[in-house]
Amino acid sequence: MAGNKIQLKTGNELIFIAQDEIVAVMAENIYCVFLLKDNKKVKTALSLSAAMQLLDTKDFYKIHRSYIININAIERIDLATATVQLQYSTLVFPIARQQKKAFLAYLKTN
Repeated sequence: MAGNKIQLKTGNELIFIAQDEIVAVMAENIYCVFLLKDNKKVKTALSLSAAMQLLDTKDFYKIHRSYIININAIERIDLATATVQLQYSTLVFPIARQQKKAFLAYLKTN
């Protein structure tokens, strides 16, 4: 399913984005910000749960109540600080304490 496009509404536009171009999705107040490989950000009025429903669950994982990451973009996981560094981004994403064990198990099986 990677490569399939999703449709996002931003203001008066519909934007079509290939799922494999998405690095992460971040909750920001009442919006979601899609962070793309080319460092572009697309802000849309979706909840993080609604954004997760658009994405392929084989490639995306909700590691925190505010963050969904593309597991194919993982560069490094720091187990001591429970954070993830992704390719194409200088941001460091925290893994929620209650998600850490399930997330690491998910990575082993996929």
